[in-house]
Amino acid sequence: MRWLALTLGVAVSALSACAVDDTVLENSRCNLESSDPCGAGTGLVCDPSTHRCVFPAHLVAGPDAGLGGSTGGGSGGSTGGGTGGSTDDGGADAGATDAGAPDSGAPDAGSPDAGLPDAGPPDAGGSDAGLTDAGVLDAGPVCGPATTTILSPGPSPNLVLIRNLDADGKPDLAVTTAGDSNLTVYLRTSDGGFTAPVHYASCSQPKGLAAADFTNSGSDDLVVLCSLELDVFEHRDAGQFLAATTAHTFPSNQNQTAMDVGFIGGGVIPDVAVVDSAGHLSLLAKQSGYSFLVDNGLVVPSQVAAVRVVDLTSDGLPELVLTVSNASLPEVQVQLGAATLGFGWSPAINPTTCAPGAVAVADFDRDSKPDLVTTCSVANGSVVDVLLNVDAGVFVNRVSPAVGKNPAAVVTGDFNGDLRPDIVTGHACVTTPCTRLAFLAGEGDGGFKPAVAHDGGVDPRGLAAGDLNGDGEDDLVVLNSSAGQMTVILSAGPTCPLFR
Repeated sequence: MRWLALTLGVAVSALSACAVDDTVLENSRCNLESSDPCGAGTGLVCDPSTHRCVFPAHLVAGPDAGLGGSTGGGSGGSTGGGTGGSTDDGGADAGATDAGAPDSGAPDAGSPDAGLPDAGPPDAGGSDAGLTDAGVLDAGPVCGPATTTILSPGPSPNLVLIRNLDADGKPDLAVTTAGDSNLTVYLRTSDGGFTAPVHYASCSQPKGLAAADFTNSGSDDLVVLCSLELDVFEHRDAGQFLAATTAHTFPSNQNQTAMDVGFIGGGVIPDVAVVDSAGHLSLLAKQSGYSFLVDNGLVVPSQVAAVRVVDLTSDGLPELVLTVSNASLPEVQVQLGAATLGFGWSPAINPTTCAPGAVAVADFDRDSKPDLVTTCSVANGSVVDVLLNVDAGVFVNRVSPAVGKNPAAVVTGDFNGDLRPDIVTGHACVTTPCTRLAFLAGEGDGGFKPAVAHDGGVDPRGLAAGDLNGDGEDDLVVLNSSAGQMTVILSAGPTCPLFR
């Protein structure tokens, strides 16, 4: 299944890539002033027109022959404490969630990265192991470069959702901005762009964003979770929404941290699962109007970073997945679904190598069972945990590949066109240089090739992915939180994936 994502703006550039070990690769940058610019024994020479290491047969006559490129203004990742992202119409959202089916597809400073080098000299907080800047990988004149487009939704964008909101068959975009407490909607236009943003006043400190048909109207409404309340924006014609209605207010001593929506218990109206920092899980069942029947008597660990509603057992009854970001006892808890709203809460416990934060879902080993990938939420964390679905909420930690320092967001999709789920992480990073985006190419058996670092712009903390331009290749959307920007990176066309 393909994912979905979006964004807009004014800057256009190619996506830059970097090798992940000390081996010089074809298309790596080279310095003509060096006595051995491409390394002895590699068989590569430095092309004077492109300043890339190439095999002699690939030398080109001029700078426009296809191997050159410019570094791009990429994009970033979702807040680790927010919700991940369920599948919508073929798409995956990070930081925001949709009702229904499982994802196939969902920050600290410090020490050296374990295994993934960044694009440039070492970070101030520590050195990076083995990365050489490979520049922009254009893939030649047939494909051309990926393009980057930037929008400015408002200060501190932190959650993004991709969904067809106006029933025209084209993906639209909803994003929350923590700096001004707004929900902003961009609708896709016929020329591939977006309409001017429409801002809706929302609650402060947004923690979750979801799309679901709460009013049984046939069109998706939008719901925003904040620290102390849940706001619903009812859909109207042509992608327009009513002003926020506060559907539920939480006790002042319960600071809500994460949310997901889904058909808990197999109902026909989506329900909402919410967790708070004190260790409460609230299940909100939609009643008449905007009222919700709330069961908040379920006790969960106090350091839940993300919650997901996803059918892991293919029985039509979704499970609850919680990432427990406890450095001394890191784990993913899975509560099996039940035929009625509510869970007995005797979850399956799945240890992880690092305190998990954000989470995304995909079938990494292609056995028709959804698997999980979680980011490492502790200071200086530099890995993701890939958990393969065994049975009945039990997972095995297949691999924990290095991705670079402080991964804050994760999304899945087929980014290299081989029909195997891949992983992209966004990293909390304000100063340069540092890893912004990391790409892990899936091998189809639950394993991954070594990560490759890409420029993702300043402080990428929100990610979404999907085929935005209708060319059959997955594209990428990034929230650059501290810059107040949202970036869309589009593939160059059919058979021209982002990472090639």
